Amino acid sequence: MGTRSNVEKGAAAIEFALTTLVFWVPLLLGTLFIGTSLIKAIQTVQVARDVGHMYARAVDFSRPESEELVVRLALGMNMRPKGSSPPGDGVVILTTVTYIGDEQCAQMGLVGSQCVNRNQWVMTHRLVLGNAALRGSNYGDPPPGSTEPNGDILAPKYGNDSRFRLKNFNLLPEPPSGGFPAGGSAYMVEAYFRTSAVPGPFEPHGTYACALF
Repeated sequence: MGTRSNVEKGAAAIEFALTTLVFWVPLLLGTLFIGTSLIKAIQTVQVARDVGHMYARAVDFSRPESEELVVRLALGMNMRPKGSSPPGDGVVILTTVTYIGDEQCAQMGLVGSQCVNRNQWVMTHRLVLGNAALRGSNYGDPPPGSTEPNGDILAPKYGNDSRFRLKNFNLLPEPPSGGFPAGGSAYMVEAYFRTSAVPGPFEPHGTYACALF
């Protein structure tokens, strides 16, 4: 039978162990969660960049085999082709961006106030791959049903309809001061992957990345 001193020492050891668990278990779980989120954030950036490189080189992502390629690039992130059931945890948004100047207005046959988007950044092509219900673009979305099956937005829609303007777009300097020519095209890819039902350290419930070429 132990002495009173031994019993007190044993109780203190148990209390210390329990106190340590209360500290270390949340720390371990938090480190695991943040580490997983960091890995997925890096993967999200890589998917956006890889798809952006191909998009800028005229790969047609409206073709099922091209979307399957994106799904393979996002291996391990539960991205599925659009229309899948269940729909998956990833969405990739492709947008062709252009700046409307006087020459572009004239080419579309828009005179004066008819060229609503003169001196504005607009989208001329938009495709959404994966689970479109997860989120929209950070820079605005075209009206439903306004794109062609291959993603094209036909002129003069993007010239005379303000709904095709990009919102808060500051990734390129406006022509002519920045060197980007009016009427030129830039290719933007936004990627978002849901990581958890618990808000993460980057964006609530997931990771987001944007690449521009």
